[in-house]
Amino acid sequence: MHMNPHSHQQQQQQPYRGNQFPSYQSMGNNPNEPMPNAQLMPLQQHPMQFQPQQQLIPQHPPPNMPAAPPMALNPSIVAVNWSTHKAPTGADYFYNASTGESTYNRPPCLGPDPAAVVPASPVKEIKKRGWTQHLDQTSGKVYYYDGTNTTWEKPNDFKNAPEESIKEVPSKKRRKKEVDPPVLYSNKAEADAAFKGLLLAKDISPTMKWNEIVKVCSTDKRWEACTTTGGRKQALAEYQTKRANEMREEKRQEKTRAKNAFVKLLTDVLPSASAFNASNNTPFQVIRDSLSKDDRFYAVENEETREELYRDFVEEIRKRDERLKRSRKREAKDSFLAFLKSNEETGVLTFASTWQSFVSSLGDKNRIDANFVVSPHMSDQERQLYFADHVLDLQALEKEKTRRIREARRQAEKAQRDAFRDIITKYAKEGKILPSSRWRNVEEVLAAESSCGPVRDQGRNEPQNIFDDYVDEWIDVYHGDKAFLNNLMAKSKELVATADSKYEGFTKGLLDAAAYSPEAYSDVRRIIKEELPVSSAKLLFDELVASRKSANSRGRIGPGAHSRRVADDSSEDEGEIVEDGEVPNDNKTIAPSTITQDTHELKSE
Repeated sequence: MHMNPHSHQQQQQQPYRGNQFPSYQSMGNNPNEPMPNAQLMPLQQHPMQFQPQQQLIPQHPPPNMPAAPPMALNPSIVAVNWSTHKAPTGADYFYNASTGESTYNRPPCLGPDPAAVVPASPVKEIKKRGWTQHLDQTSGKVYYYDGTNTTWEKPNDFKNAPEESIKEVPSKKRRKKEVDPPVLYSNKAEADAAFKGLLLAKDISPTMKWNEIVKVCSTDKRWEACTTTGGRKQALAEYQTKRANEMREEKRQEKTRAKNAFVKLLTDVLPSASAFNASNNTPFQVIRDSLSKDDRFYAVENEETREELYRDFVEEIRKRDERLKRSRKREAKDSFLAFLKSNEETGVLTFASTWQSFVSSLGDKNRIDANFVVSPHMSDQERQLYFADHVLDLQALEKEKTRRIREARRQAEKAQRDAFRDIITKYAKEGKILPSSRWRNVEEVLAAESSCGPVRDQGRNEPQNIFDDYVDEWIDVYHGDKAFLNNLMAKSKELVATADSKYEGFTKGLLDAAAYSPEAYSDVRRIIKEELPVSSAKLLFDELVASRKSANSRGRIGPGAHSRRVADDSSEDEGEIVEDGEVPNDNKTIAPSTITQDTHELKSE
C-alpha cells in the first residue's frame, strides 16, 4: 500500500487547483521563482492530478514566448510547438503555443527525455535510485520513497542505511532554517523524566503559571518529549508537587541548621556569661548583648524565635541539673545500702536492730566511711530513713522465712499422719481392724509400725486421735449402709445367710431384693462396690456368717433363724453393732464378738 507522507500537510494547505494557481504575470519575469507551496511532494506522485483537463498548471503562455509558427495539420504532434517550463512546484511542464495546451506529460513528438527526471522534493535521498528512508517531522514516523512511490511500510528490497541518513521533512513554518531532529524516547517514563528535567533546569517554581512556563521552556527540544499538551500539564503537576515538597523540606532543614547553630552559640557563651543563672531564669534581654556579637546569633532570623530557643535551652539546663542531682542522691543511697548490707553479713545488723544500737556497734573505721557519713547528697535524716526501710525489709524476710518453715513443718506432719492413716487402712482391709475395734486392742500392733513414732512426736495422743477419727468416720458410713441393707433383708424372705453362704450369692440376693426400685438397686450397687476401706456389704456378710457359726456351735437356734433375727433386731435398733474384736500378738484375724452394743456407747468409750 502506497500513501503520501504529506497528507497531514495537505489537510492544512490544499494544493493549487484551477484558478487558484497564480499566473505568470503575478510571478514576475522569472518563471522559475519558487512558490509558497514548494513543500508539496512531486506531482508525479499524484497520478490523479495529471489529467489534461484539470487546471493544475498555468493556462497562459509564458512571457516572452516567440510567435507560434503556422499551424500544421495536427499542431499537437509538431515538436516545434512545444516548449518546456517550470511549474511553481519545481516540476517541468510542457506548453503548446499553437493549441494553448499545458501538460506534465512529455509529448511523444519530443522523443525520450535525455536526462533522468529528479524529484523536486526537498527531502534528500540516500541513493538516486532504489528506496530511501525519510522522517516525517509531525508524526515522527519513518517513510520510504523510491522517486515515484511513497509508503509507510518498509519495502522488502530496502537496504538498511545508517541512522543519520534519515532526513526530516522540513515543516512549512520553519522551511527556511534547519530544524533539529526530535529526540526519541523508548518509553513514557523516559519522556516524562526528560520533560521534568527541563523544568528543573529552568528553575520552574511550584507556583509558576502555565503561560509563563510555555514562554520559558517551549524553545527547548525537551519540551517535545511529551507529545501532547495534556501530557505536559500532567508532568508539570507532578513536578510542581514534588518540587513544593522538596522546597518545604529544604526550608525545614535550613531552619534546623539555623536552630542548631544558635543552640551551639548558647552552649558556648552562656556557661561563661556572668549574668546568666539557669536556676534564676535570667531574662533573654539581659543576656542578649553577650550573644549578638556572634554571627550565629543572626542565623535565626526572628527575634521571638531566638527568645523562645533561649527559654527552651534554659529549661533544658534546669532539667539536666535536676537529673544530675537525683542521680547523685541515688548513688549516695545505693552506697549507704551497700554499707548496711556489708554489716548485715558480719552480723552487726539484724532484723531486730535499731538505729542507736547499730551506730553504737560500729567501729571507728566504719563511722568515718564515705558511704556512711553525712554528705551534700545525703542528710542524717535520710540516713535514718534508709536504715528504717532496710530493717523493715529484713523483718519481712524473717517473717516470710518463719512462715515457710512453719508451712514446711505442717506439710511434713501431714505427710506423717497420712502415712500412719495408710497403715490403719491396710489393717482394715486385711480384716484386723473393724468399725467396732478399740484403741486399747490395737495400740500394741500399731505402735510397732515405723510411721507411728513421728506421729507420736507431734503429740503423745496423736496416734490414738488419728485412729479414733478413722474409726468414727467408718462407723458413720457403715451404720447408714447396714440399716439400709437390714431393712432390705427384712423385706425379702429368700435372702438367708448361713455358715456356708458365699459372699457372691449374698450380694446377688441383695440386688434381687432391691430390684423393685431403681433407686434402691442403685444404692445396693454403690454399697457393694464402695470400699471405705471395706465394703459395708462385706462387713455385714462377715458379721452374719460369724454370728451363725457361733449360734450353731452352741446349738441355740435352727438354720436361718439368726439371720432373720439380726434383720429384725436391726430394724428395731439401728444403732447396734458387734462388739470389739481381739487383735492377738501373732497377727491372727480379729474374730468379731456376738455381743452387740449401742453405737453411741461405743463412741463414748
